[in-house]
Amino acid sequence: LECSTCHRGTHQEQVMLFTGQVGSHPGTPSPMFEAGLDCAGCHSFHESIGPDNGGSEVALPRSCETCHGTGYNRLLSMWREGARSKLAEFTRALGSVEGMVRSARASARVEADEPLTEARRIEHVVRVGKPVHNVTYYDQLLRTGYEHLAEAAGAVGGSFVLPEIAQASEVPGACANCHTGVERRTVEYRGLQYSHQIHVEEQGLECSTCHSNVSRHGQVILTPTNCNSWHHAEQRLAATTCESCHQEAASIFRGTFEGQDSPDIMADAEIECADCHVSGGAVLRPEASVCADCHDEDYVEMGAEWRDEVEALLLEVGDLLDGLPPAQRSSPDAERIRRVHSGLARSGARGLHNYELASGMLSEARRTLRALVEAQ
Repeated sequence: LECSTCHRGTHQEQVMLFTGQVGSHPGTPSPMFEAGLDCAGCHSFHESIGPDNGGSEVALPRSCETCHGTGYNRLLSMWREGARSKLAEFTRALGSVEGMVRSARASARVEADEPLTEARRIEHVVRVGKPVHNVTYYDQLLRTGYEHLAEAAGAVGGSFVLPEIAQASEVPGACANCHTGVERRTVEYRGLQYSHQIHVEEQGLECSTCHSNVSRHGQVILTPTNCNSWHHAEQRLAATTCESCHQEAASIFRGTFEGQDSPDIMADAEIECADCHVSGGAVLRPEASVCADCHDEDYVEMGAEWRDEVEALLLEVGDLLDGLPPAQRSSPDAERIRRVHSGLARSGARGLHNYELASGMLSEARRTLRALVEAQ
């Protein structure tokens, strides 16, 4: 059954993307098209859809897994997420350039008409055609669309700065042919938020810097040592501050964590991160013994006591959170305490950054949670 038997003249934008042919902008056909797949390969027939989808031929995520295996459908959500944000940015840029052209003199508008028309055509095709039909070509078209916008803006004497997506001439590695959109995703790695946008788009890191296919497809080979050796290199330390990356730890040290106003005594004395964390030009995570560099030996024992006390409070508060009655788990108090507990646990300093703040907030959290449990 050919879809065009009934649906005449429809889905042209999808076909353009699928085959890699949009007007004067030929590109890479979808690997699915080159493999001989047609629409029915992913789209179910009307009678097999059921009532939940209104009788339309919707390609469901499980369609991907039929051929590619379990888990492959995750790419679909990543493509949609990445494409949605990129198209929104392009649409805003298109509106901005259209405004420039409308306010320009007539002779300049004539020169801008052709590139602006091409940019509108691309916007229409990628919006209606959907990225899932050819994510690589979708990206290529947006890059070309930005070039048309820059040309149109230049024709009327307007200023238009090409965004990162248009400036990059190559994808950050072969992985991006399938994982298009990952460069806009933020994921959690070892308790920290890892931004692909910062590392891939802004810094130009290749996928192989952090991932390998040797043992398992996409396996993360990145280690904290890899990160530290790059972020803490001398030339970069000179151009940035510790707080620019370690914002949460800095807020604890400065006493502003979760709206508090309780700076550590070391912060009041204008002690900086490097005074404890840099030795011999290397950035390190010091033990309590570092206190003896400036204080007497008693401070080493006291620092260890602080860490033990805060560690015990973190464990107790964590257990109380896990044991909350279902009706209390989403209460404002529980949500606030969960943020406090998570932030103090992630900091790793266990009180050494600000013992008074950490122990005080966790003790208050323990009292509140006990009261919530007893109220049931």
